[in-house]
Amino acid sequence: MLLRKFNKCSAHIKAMLFKTYCMCAYDVTLWSKYTAGCLSKFNACYIKCIKLLFGYNRRDSVTQMLLHIGLPSFNTVMHNCQLTFSKSWLACPNSIIGVLRSLSVVIVCCVFFLFSFCACARVPCLFLSAFMCAMLPDSNKMK
Repeated sequence: MLLRKFNKCSAHIKAMLFKTYCMCAYDVTLWSKYTAGCLSKFNACYIKCIKLLFGYNRRDSVTQMLLHIGLPSFNTVMHNCQLTFSKSWLACPNSIIGVLRSLSVVIVCCVFFLFSFCACARVPCLFLSAFMCAMLPDSNKMK
């Protein structure tokens, strides 16, 4: 739709349109069920949309293209969204969010303590691996 309607616009207008319509990644930090392969496909789609909208060839350098247009890379967009969420999470004055924050700190501290205890003892800790699987079920999907 954007290609047909805004094909004759300048690159500056196209960049504004792309930022408005295609970079709205609300709740991106809550995407815990997506695998690294799925995010890689999303990255490829992001780059393909930029190349189609701005008229670049398939073999043009992505880094040079993004610098020329002034758009962030997909990884930068993801990182900025996660950073914004973290800042909002830590600065939220809501009491319910405060309780959830304290619970998440306790869970992380317990996991770190168990991991360091098992690493110091140099014994396989089945309890630690069961605890990690129960608390962080999607940690192996992002590899």
